Amino acid sequence: MTNCETLFPASTCGMGRCINSSCICFEGWKQTEELSYFVDEETPELRMCNFNRPLTIVVYMLVFFSAVTLLVARVLLCWITKNSKHARRGYVTMTGCMLLIIMAVMRLTDPDALFGVSFPFTFCFAMNTFCFSYVSVQSQNAY
Repeated sequence: MTNCETLFPASTCGMGRCINSSCICFEGWKQTEELSYFVDEETPELRMCNFNRPLTIVVYMLVFFSAVTLLVARVLLCWITKNSKHARRGYVTMTGCMLLIIMAVMRLTDPDALFGVSFPFTFCFAMNTFCFSYVSVQSQNAY
């Protein structure tokens, strides 16, 4: 019987193999504390292999460029129309974009900026979720 972690539908150890009751990760994958709330802290060798640094870098680069594009588009919309209503409605969206940019920079420069582990990263994530949830409720209330 194996003591390695198995979460359906993933295989035992995720992107790794269970050898002698510990997870050995495949090349390019590693174990992380991020979102590993189901594994006891005293036995980190049982964590699933669910972190791929190159893939994470690509995803956060896409997040960074998307947020910069949205921020620039929102600022240009306010500047071109010179409408204070657009500016007032756009503050929360622009704040959310800035938080996304901060999160992406934190994640790209610091491999230890993990959700649930690093307070600044987790705080930015929570505030970003609030900002974009607020914007979606605000836009739905317009109808």
